[in-house]
Amino acid sequence: VNPGNSGGPVLDGNGQVVGVVTGKLVGGIPVEGLGFATRGTILAELEKSAGSEHEYTGRMDLQFGAGFTVFGGPWGKGAGGTVALSVLAWDLVALRAHFLLGVGDDNVYGTEIVDRDFLRYGWDALLEYRLAARLGGNPFLFSFGGGVGMIFDDVDELVGKGSVDATTCGATKCNVDLTYTNRRTDRDQFMVIGTIGLGEFFRFNLGFNPDDFEDSYMLQAIFGMNI
Repeated sequence: VNPGNSGGPVLDGNGQVVGVVTGKLVGGIPVEGLGFATRGTILAELEKSAGSEHEYTGRMDLQFGAGFTVFGGPWGKGAGGTVALSVLAWDLVALRAHFLLGVGDDNVYGTEIVDRDFLRYGWDALLEYRLAARLGGNPFLFSFGGGVGMIFDDVDELVGKGSVDATTCGATKCNVDLTYTNRRTDRDQFMVIGTIGLGEFFRFNLGFNPDDFEDSYMLQAIFGMNI
């Protein structure tokens, strides 16, 4: 099983499709990774209850949008915070994983876990679970976990003072956020993040660090397709 083909078919010795590649475990460079597959019979049962129930992500394999992010404390320009542009990109693997794992309206989702030794090479480590529920007629997403984003210091000449912090998020909302900040974060981050989607095109993300509430917060407003 090639982890690079996540979401692709798993074939038996007779060439028949018997499952789908659903994840991988990596831990060094160069690395091929260890692939994990889910049997087709299990996927068929899960697929019956997934789909139209999950209005927040819908049935498409693409999410896009643009907006702004305000960071406070360690993630911003001092205590006042800073406004940055957040660009959402597609992550087909994580979306497929959502459809395979999601059952009903109240669910718990898990994201990919990357070997912590892999961080030295600029990858992202996420330990995250999300609970999806309903708030009136709008979807509500509660998540908890920690992660270390990969930071590119060599782009300072292009963007001026500061660096680009690229963090990959998984579970039901799959995106790659490019955030302009003037402060580097070397420590592990723990944030409680709540997401509320309004209609099909607008959503808010609000996060904070319970251990440092006043200085560590994040407010994100995104205009784009909630699919």
